[in-house]
Amino acid sequence: MAEYASTALSLTPVNGDWPDVLARIGSYLQQHHEPHPALPESGNLLVVDRKQRRIIKARSINLSSPIDHEPEETEYWRSTTVELWFGGHSDDVSIRVRMEPSKQTSVELLFSSRVHEILFGFDPDWTAIDPQAKSDFMRLCIGLAKELKATGFSCRRTDEDNLFGPPSLDVLRDYVEAGYRWLQQKQKLIVAGLAASAVLEDQFEYDFEQPPMHYRQNGYYLCDRLWPVPSFSNR
Repeated sequence: MAEYASTALSLTPVNGDWPDVLARIGSYLQQHHEPHPALPESGNLLVVDRKQRRIIKARSINLSSPIDHEPEETEYWRSTTVELWFGGHSDDVSIRVRMEPSKQTSVELLFSSRVHEILFGFDPDWTAIDPQAKSDFMRLCIGLAKELKATGFSCRRTDEDNLFGPPSLDVLRDYVEAGYRWLQQKQKLIVAGLAASAVLEDQFEYDFEQPPMHYRQNGYYLCDRLWPVPSFSNR
């Protein structure tokens, strides 16, 4: 099994206060992904070390309760959990939101190791992808980004105590636009997406021959490494 068991979906900052954004996430999931149950009123306050991007403390809270100002080099994220389905299998997904000084909201979802196992059809060698599970996963990533009008998003393998925060547009461009696939460097993201409005057509090259695949889907240009490559878990 890969060193990092979980997967994080991180969106670029979206407009709106966190209660409104969280409500929009819940409404979208209810309409398109049938979560059970609906988003709860209680959750956790996650204290994140800004430099190490790690959760150093968590405590139970009512999500609507006010929280203190963030200490220096620290971020406060509200977190709640909902059950979602992928390819006929379900698992709990952690939804994290943070109000940014820019009056925007950062959004990050954490998928457990079980979701990654579901995506690979419980194949111990990580050489096969369950097409329905992947379709559900990609539909969630792209659909949620589109619903919240996020310019872009990224997915990467992670530890459960990591919380990365929003990906930079420059990093997303490195993955999505034409040149990056030829660079000889380790690729940390397994999926990267940019809204079509943020990509110049002549800077994008479609590629379906081998991972990473580059294609357009539902208004986003994508770099997609989530394919059955035998060496994937070691990359």
